[in-house]
Amino acid sequence: MTPELTILRDELARITIRNCSQLRGYISDLVQNRSDRNLLILCANSGILLDFLQHKERDFYFITQIKNKLVEEFFFNDQAAEKAISYCKFLTEKEQETELIPYRKGDKWGFCDRSKRIIINCEFDSVKPFNEGVAAIGLRFAHFKNLLWGFIDSNGTMITSVKYKYIGKFKNGLAIVKDLKFGFVNIFGEEVIPLKYDFVRHYNKDLNLVGLVEEFDDSWGNKLVFWKYGLIDKFGNVIIDINYSEFGFLYNDMAIVRLQDYKIDYTFNSWIGIDKKGNKISDIKYAMVSSLKEGLVKVGLEMSRKEGNKMVYLGIYRWGFIDTSMNEIIPCKFANAFDFHEGLAKVSKRVKVHNSFSTREKWGFINNKGKIIIPIQFEGADNFREGLAKVNIKGEIW
Repeated sequence: MTPELTILRDELARITIRNCSQLRGYISDLVQNRSDRNLLILCANSGILLDFLQHKERDFYFITQIKNKLVEEFFFNDQAAEKAISYCKFLTEKEQETELIPYRKGDKWGFCDRSKRIIINCEFDSVKPFNEGVAAIGLRFAHFKNLLWGFIDSNGTMITSVKYKYIGKFKNGLAIVKDLKFGFVNIFGEEVIPLKYDFVRHYNKDLNLVGLVEEFDDSWGNKLVFWKYGLIDKFGNVIIDINYSEFGFLYNDMAIVRLQDYKIDYTFNSWIGIDKKGNKISDIKYAMVSSLKEGLVKVGLEMSRKEGNKMVYLGIYRWGFIDTSMNEIIPCKFANAFDFHEGLAKVSKRVKVHNSFSTREKWGFINNKGKIIIPIQFEGADNFREGLAKVNIKGEIW
């Protein structure tokens, strides 16, 4: 089966389908091959794809009923009916296609199955595991110091040239690639987003964060560099203009960004909320804004003091959390804080060392209401993963 059918299968496994209209929408969005798309639309319209999703038992009687329905009610011939059934099986069964595993023979790499039977010949200098139906392969060329990369499908067929200096994993049908600049390719190897950015990152299912470098000379003749960031969709359309020195997060129709002109001055607490057209919605009082994790955003206030008639910023921050409506849920009172993981965030405070004027940082964990769940007592701590977190107690890791 093709990579796009693999993506459709994974998407159908992730969501709950309630009607044929939903199925048609996903098929139209994810399947570009006209022949496959038309066949699957017929499967959706006839109701048989929904039948496969709703029935776990696919015995002989069930398959016979499905085939008779296609032949007698929708005028499929036997060959077309069997092909439709095989597609429906693939999209709805948990059994996976043959798993392809990187395999080395001598100093060359290919892919084998779980029985170590070579499926794709060992002819590459490096490979990366398959994901979304494709794998990255690397080759060395005499005139290049480092590997150049390309993509193959599960049959070993090249779907791109071996020309990229960097290749990332596919996510939602797109992979980051780099030649001189960064861009994105789809599972067919097409450069759907041109390689023209200095920075790219998958932001969410539909959007990508991109950045461009701008150079200028300051008043002393020094060459300075700063970054501009924005958001594009999976087709390369600009959603948030590439004009912001920092990007916090996007929620519904509001983005939290920092707009600064380093040619003039550095302004503290200059985050603002904008709509997708770049219009200012609100001022943000925080000097630091993180990304959205588990419904909350980490924010920092810079400590300051008044000297004469002006405020002097100290470069020291206190951290807390806001929700997506800019409400401060957890006050900015912690010396340090990290994003939430599994419902808890690690935070720290400075505590006085016994018989000393110095202080020491201690760590603990809070919930999303700001309540201390695990007391602030550790010399160090990691985020929770699968219900556990490493902590440092008097130099020992537990």
